[in-house]
Amino acid sequence: MYTLSLFTVGALSCRSAGCIINDFLDRDIDKHVDRTKARPLTTGELTPTQAGAFLAGLMTLNFSILFQLPAECIKLGLMVTPLVFLYPTTKRFFPYPQLVLGTTFNVGVFIGYAALAPGAQVAWAATIPFYLGGILWTIVYDSVYAFQDREFDKSLGLKSTAIAMEARPKETLTALATASTALFLLGGVNAGLTMLYFLGLSTVAAHYAWQISTLDIEDRSSCWDRFQANRWLGLLLTFSIIAGRTFAPKESAVEDAKHSTERDSK
Repeated sequence: MYTLSLFTVGALSCRSAGCIINDFLDRDIDKHVDRTKARPLTTGELTPTQAGAFLAGLMTLNFSILFQLPAECIKLGLMVTPLVFLYPTTKRFFPYPQLVLGTTFNVGVFIGYAALAPGAQVAWAATIPFYLGGILWTIVYDSVYAFQDREFDKSLGLKSTAIAMEARPKETLTALATASTALFLLGGVNAGLTMLYFLGLSTVAAHYAWQISTLDIEDRSSCWDRFQANRWLGLLLTFSIIAGRTFAPKESAVEDAKHSTERDSK
């Protein structure tokens, strides 16, 4: 429970820090976008100095949590930190900023595994598919989010995957979601999860199918609602993993983790 508490607080704190960095760097852009022009940094309700002080406090909290974890977790956390600051700038020069977002956020897969694994050894065969599947999931939901602002983004010379895929949005999102589900499937196989996980994964696939088939990229409320609905997809995936591990035979669960770690170290 202690480790779970650390990760819960850390996830919220990291997310908040990321939002502050994004809003700080975009404060001159956001005033031109209907959806974001009322943000506190844009209106002047919050000053850059105040935002910087709050960000410093959040980063202090983040690092205080990180340094309570094993050395492997600390190494991974420090490696990804620059990307947290880089991501908000990528929309100015990189056609696929959501790829950078996914690459950054999903490092938590490795950090979480290392925090709980014996000897803090990451089982790469199990975690890499989940990491890659998570990146594709991030691209899906953040592209859905970005469809709301793509016309503003184009007029301001900004880039996003929503702009890149707007000619064939559903086909592209479907391909990404299918690949994401396949990677989650592979991760479950490599992690030795039971059939309960794969049954749960079918609900993840169904959720993907629902949100993409009903999405209207010209309707901002449709984009927002489907973006928000991804919290349920995350819960479905989380509960599937828990079920697939909790109800596994205890000896086999331990042995699977041990053998996976041994294979990766060779």
